[in-house]
Amino acid sequence: FSLLGVKKHSVCNDSRHHTENLPFDRDTLIIPDIRVDDLNQEAHFILQPIFDAIWNAGGYARCENYDNAGIYK
Repeated sequence: FSLLGVKKHSVCNDSRHHTENLPFDRDTLIIPDIRVDDLNQEAHFILQPIFDAIWNAGGYARCENYDNAGIYK
């Protein structure tokens, strides 16, 4: 999974929690591969590592659409 042409764009978040969105520092964002062992899992569990990597590249520790237990909000 890769995002192209993202330099100077940022992760959109709820401005109530953060005052500034940091732009990506590169034009191409290549996301590490993930392994899916159980196709019966809900998509939000499977995709969380991808979302975490994107948000991490945008200056966040993790995707803020998940709570601390990894449950999609």
